[in-house]
Amino acid sequence: MLKDRLKKMREEHGLSQAALADRLHVTRQAVSKWENGRAVPGIDILTELSALYGMSLDQLITGDESGHNSSAAADDSGKEGQKWISGWEQCALLAAGALVASMVPFIGMLFPIGVYYYKRGKYLFLCLLCVLINIFISSNFI
Repeated sequence: MLKDRLKKMREEHGLSQAALADRLHVTRQAVSKWENGRAVPGIDILTELSALYGMSLDQLITGDESGHNSSAAADDSGKEGQKWISGWEQCALLAAGALVASMVPFIGMLFPIGVYYYKRGKYLFLCLLCVLINIFISSNFI
């Protein structure tokens, strides 16, 4: 059960309930409730615990040592033939999109900013470069 795994992992890592509570920014009583089965930690806490203990979220919740369950194996089987876009291809697509978008100055400014927020800060340098290129191109049109 989850409550037993939470206690076992805490003890294996040499943490007291108070020390774990401090790391997770919760009360010691919350940790005690989780380990007694009177409450269940939220997904954000479970994610932090899985990172702290160096295991997958699935392993923490289900206790499956292999890290896979039957539904996860079924989901992975459908992905074998798919090719995912690499980081360099994403950069090239962003640059091409920004240059095409620069044909319409206002959209050319919003496109790289939108990509920056969509990718949660990834490609900051490339987005800034695209904005600067769009400013330069826009200033030549005006």
